[in-house]
Amino acid sequence: MITFGTIYIITQDFEGTLEFYKKLFERDVAAQNKTRFACFQIDGLGLSVMNGKFDAAYPEEVVRKGDEYALYDDMEQIAYNPNGGKVVINLCTDDLKKEYHRIKTLGIGTDLTDIRYINAGMPYWYFCLKDLDGNTIEITGNYAEGQYKMKNRLSENTKQENIHPVYKNDLKECVEVIRSSFKTVADELGFTEKEAPRFTAFATTLERLLYHYEQEKRPMFAYWKDERIVGYYSLLKQNGRECELNNLCVLKEYRHNNIGKELLEHAFSEAEKMGCCQVNIGIVEENVKLRDWYEENGAKHVRTEKYEFFPFTCGYMRKEL
Repeated sequence: MITFGTIYIITQDFEGTLEFYKKLFERDVAAQNKTRFACFQIDGLGLSVMNGKFDAAYPEEVVRKGDEYALYDDMEQIAYNPNGGKVVINLCTDDLKKEYHRIKTLGIGTDLTDIRYINAGMPYWYFCLKDLDGNTIEITGNYAEGQYKMKNRLSENTKQENIHPVYKNDLKECVEVIRSSFKTVADELGFTEKEAPRFTAFATTLERLLYHYEQEKRPMFAYWKDERIVGYYSLLKQNGRECELNNLCVLKEYRHNNIGKELLEHAFSEAEKMGCCQVNIGIVEENVKLRDWYEENGAKHVRTEKYEFFPFTCGYMRKEL
């Protein structure tokens, strides 16, 4: 009778692949043989990593008997063969939304998809990414069944208003929220797009947010109410243990309901999770109400700058965590 041993990946980058799977699995290897082979154990099953370069680099450490078959034994060639994606590593989690945010924040792998849905006899929520060798990893788990509506954010039973990670298919709506929210500042202070084309209300585009999302991998969060996005912010990791709070905003018709305060407190909490001890904040200095609001919530004013491309003064604040 056959029993299960392990499935192993033949990789080009042994150390890099080990680090990837350590972060993905949130555990160390269960066993390792030099820099040739390592095994992870998950719920009694094994997923292992084979260094495709080891045998060629250290032939004196490899003893073979019997005929060799390049199709199976030329590990280096196998490691560099094109990956057609016919094998999928399927993983499960209790909270798909939380796991998606963790993977996105770690910034590991490539080609991370949104959370998606398929029903071919049974409902199925999942997202995918690629490891360093182009292997497909599919992660599925509890997401919509009895928990979330198709809109992916609100509880079916309580319609709980809450803050959730932004996904790629939310970005267009986020652009509209940012532009509309910051336009009220331009209107109140009396400047136009012609006078300040770089101001957030006029410069924010889908292409810019896509760059923030895919290239910079910024953590982005939205506040959902009435089955729509009404607030937003993102964080940008800077040098050392600092990050920058970007585009925190709330639609005008939803202000004065503590949504901004909830988003700000959430941002400070997320920054701490990122290992930051300071959050930097940029404001329009002439917006006295906003400066006072940030100070009421623990931020300190540190300096001002005047730029020729803005008809206003830029103020800079920081919050020590």
